[in-house]
Amino acid sequence: MATVTINTKVVETHYRSASVTAERYGDFFTCECGSDMWFNSVSTAQHRAQVLHQAMVLDLDYALFVVAQPTNLCYAALIHISPEQRNTYRQYLRPYKHLVSWIHTRGPNPPAGLTDKQAQIVDSHLKLWRAERQHVVTNGLQRPARVLKTAVATFYSLCKEGVDKHTQARVQFRDSHLHLKWRQSVVVNALLSIAINAITAARICRTFFDLESFVGLDSFRKPAFNMLPYCSGILDIVMGLVRHASLQRCEARQRQLSAVPRQRVRIPKRNRRAFWASVDGKRIRLSNDHHQPIVQTTNATCPLCKCRSPQYKCAVCDTPLCMRRKNGAAAEAQTCWNLFHTSETL
Repeated sequence: MATVTINTKVVETHYRSASVTAERYGDFFTCECGSDMWFNSVSTAQHRAQVLHQAMVLDLDYALFVVAQPTNLCYAALIHISPEQRNTYRQYLRPYKHLVSWIHTRGPNPPAGLTDKQAQIVDSHLKLWRAERQHVVTNGLQRPARVLKTAVATFYSLCKEGVDKHTQARVQFRDSHLHLKWRQSVVVNALLSIAINAITAARICRTFFDLESFVGLDSFRKPAFNMLPYCSGILDIVMGLVRHASLQRCEARQRQLSAVPRQRVRIPKRNRRAFWASVDGKRIRLSNDHHQPIVQTTNATCPLCKCRSPQYKCAVCDTPLCMRRKNGAAAEAQTCWNLFHTSETL
């Protein structure tokens, strides 16, 4: 048998450190307490004390320390803790026995060496535990731990305005920008945080207006979390930004093409295809001027398909163009007239 400690990594720097450890030792490995592998796999003093304390209380020789993300496992370390190490840890805890006894009994006066401010801090961290313990002593066993923890975590997330849910959601999109430089990563993380906060706010607001009354956490949480998935919401935001950028680009291009007046450009009689592919030619044929077809009275050739004697020409561009749809074209847009006035390249 072994104790189990699961450490969830949500901060990107911690996740990268765990990935380095997994690449170095593997997904599952064994180690001795006190070795270099022990200090590298259980990197913080808080977690090392937690593993030792659990092994000492349960008097077990092994402890399983698991590092994971909300979506996948990073690595698992099976740690051997000898009886001598557990006894050494117990000896170091004996000077604090009176403090632990006071915490459990909550005597009227704090023990010696503990100030009133420190006693107030300790008391503030144990209010929930004391309330639960008193309820169990008075009324018997409480509801299953999974149900209780879910309710407390949900209430905490609601009080924190979705911060924890936001952090877990960001983990799902981390792999897409791990290769970016730190300046790019800062921008991507900022945009991702703004997007997830916007989706979370939209969920809460929509659920709040849809529900007639607040009955309980479950009735509020389920429709809120199922209303708009984070992946779909971010995809909608990205598509909206792309459409907005495309529209801005088209407007800027039209302003650029219309900057030079039509009268300042002389349309040559020969090599017109090369002229229409130039900057001046693009400004004329892609401009916002009213390009109206008029009847072509002289013999000429379409500059795109080389068709002889087209029936119409453009009044602004003074260029004969075919109005018939090309073979195999799926829409009327595939005519020489429309291609000439909409395509960047000829």
